[in-house]
Amino acid sequence: HRVCERERERERGREMQSRTHSLEEALKEGKWALQRCGTHLVYSRLVMKDGANKTMETQTFTASKTPSDRRAHANALTQLRHYDADVLHIFRSDMPEEFSADLALVTDRIRITQKE
Repeated sequence: HRVCERERERERGREMQSRTHSLEEALKEGKWALQRCGTHLVYSRLVMKDGANKTMETQTFTASKTPSDRRAHANALTQLRHYDADVLHIFRSDMPEEFSADLALVTDRIRITQKE
């Protein structure tokens, strides 16, 4: 039993090492763009989600500029990992508005292709 417990602990350690530890790195890897910074930092990004219908979605992530909870950093990283679930593609969030019509066309073409 001790061998199994040690192996589980090693596996958990490897899992934690492979995860991003810096909030800044996670935001950069997830292509989040800063939209506002007052008392809170507000980031957003445009993604294509997987599922029955491929859908475009604007995701918004908010973090306190001065968190009072000692677990705020870990909770924020967990929240960012949840946002990444079922994401097929991340688009630049600073894309001009005229591209949104083009993105809608791409999404429609993907739906048509899936039905065939």
